[in-house]
Amino acid sequence: MSRLLRPRAPCGTRSSPGRCCSGRPGVVVFLLPLLIGRISILRLRRRAEPITDPAILALAATAKAHLGLTRSVSLLVSPRRPVPMMWGIFRPTLLLPAEAARWSAERLWVVLLHEFGTCCGGTA
Repeated sequence: MSRLLRPRAPCGTRSSPGRCCSGRPGVVVFLLPLLIGRISILRLRRRAEPITDPAILALAATAKAHLGLTRSVSLLVSPRRPVPMMWGIFRPTLLLPAEAARWSAERLWVVLLHEFGTCCGGTA
């Protein structure tokens, strides 16, 4: 019987070792950075605190209204990151550095417009 007509051995048997596993390393290599990033974001979110400063909350609400945004955005603060970060498709979250409380209103306004614009309204 020719090789083309011979039925294949079931995956994982002695005659076809590793045949089923040939694509798995590529999938792992592709998905591993995504998994590591997701875990990093979850840890960062868990360690951050909600923003309670009324001035920042009011300015954030004004920036959202200025951009016409109606989605709810979680506002967090953390001393672990020196720059603002925005993430989340279904639950958008804005993380501000702890020093944002000392920023001028103008700087905070620009940061809020930029971050809300990139997440919820296109790219700004």
